Amino acid sequence: MRAIGILCAIIGVGLLLMPSPSAVNNDEVSVAFDRYEAMWRYSAQQAADSLEGGDLTSDVDVREFLSESSKVARKSAFQKIAKREHQALGDGQWTAEKHAAILRSYAK
Repeated sequence: MRAIGILCAIIGVGLLLMPSPSAVNNDEVSVAFDRYEAMWRYSAQQAADSLEGGDLTSDVDVREFLSESSKVARKSAFQKIAKREHQALGDGQWTAEKHAAILRSYAK
């Protein structure tokens, strides 16, 4: 179990340092999902390498590893969107209508 934590920390650093992929659609949401996909694929490769190297020894280890690395990847990939939302909605600026408008903008 401790090995999974160490591996996730190493993967987390690697994921955060990965360059952003160039998106076909350059809107903020497409870029975030493209970045998340690249990091997810990188995590899958790292999990496979860890299985072959004996660091991950069960399906539970793999699920935990992928779950943790996915959390890191999501946070990193969507950080710009979260920051923009916080700037628009933080400090008492939040209203349901304003937040709904931001969320609807992602569907375009």
